[in-house]
Amino acid sequence: MLDTSRPDWTCAPTPNPAPAGTFSFVTRLVLPRDAVVEHRWYRGDRVMRTQPISVKASGSPGYRVFSQMAIAARAGGDWRVDLVGKDGRVLKSVRFAVH
Repeated sequence: MLDTSRPDWTCAPTPNPAPAGTFSFVTRLVLPRDAVVEHRWYRGDRVMRTQPISVKASGSPGYRVFSQMAIAARAGGDWRVDLVGKDGRVLKSVRFAVH
């Protein structure tokens, strides 16, 4: 569960496996210039959602961005979310299972 009402954007880790529900992928970025990154949500090896995110240049502590995906019980299985740079390189990947 993501709480953006506080300055530190508290986020409870996803249990693995997790029950169906809404999932958040939070990324903190420190960038020397404006950029666009993507959050790619996969079920197995199939892309289920691509969320482009525009981020302004920043120093420390950077910006926090997030995307969310509602996953129903019938869509259970192995999931992952990738943070992908403009060049297509995977910068971070998180795997979890939904039952």
